[in-house]
Amino acid sequence: MMKRSILLILSFLLINGNYVYGEFKAKNVVIVVGDQFRHDESFGDRTHQYIPHLWNDLVPNASRCVTFYGNPSYMVLVHLAIITGSWKDLRRLKPDEIPDQHTLFEYYRKALKKDKNSCYFITSKPEFNFMTYSNHEEYGEDFGATAEFTKQPNNDEELYEKLTMFMKKNHPSLVFVILGGAHSFNKKK
Repeated sequence: MMKRSILLILSFLLINGNYVYGEFKAKNVVIVVGDQFRHDESFGDRTHQYIPHLWNDLVPNASRCVTFYGNPSYMVLVHLAIITGSWKDLRRLKPDEIPDQHTLFEYYRKALKKDKNSCYFITSKPEFNFMTYSNHEEYGEDFGATAEFTKQPNNDEELYEKLTMFMKKNHPSLVFVILGGAHSFNKKK
């Protein structure tokens, strides 16, 4: 299973051009999840009126995943699937339980012998507080990410301030951000 996972990851990297002559081109990876963006008000809108900076400035310089589908009833677990690379335990009885599968933070830190501040997880959704490490015996909390949460749920302005302060101070090379404000914005409409 491990060999197949590594083969799939390497194949993906080679196909996407992120791996050249045995070295990664990217020195930093930042994954941003816009939780519950309405497609017709974001990427599906041809004018991109609600996301002009994202569309005009960031998307041309990044990779954008447009084919990741999930069941909206289990969105927390879709986030967890991104972080662990596994759909195992899709319908977990306790959705806020620490996962059994190692996270990308744990793989990264253990393999490259990185310190905790090299990986940073931040969200304005406090219910996602269980995603920074697994309970796997070979990994666990010792290899997890530094985590921060906003004081007020769905406050992406506060998230942005914390994110920029942490990045300036610690220069993490693997960052996972879950924005929750889009959900609040959509409920107000």
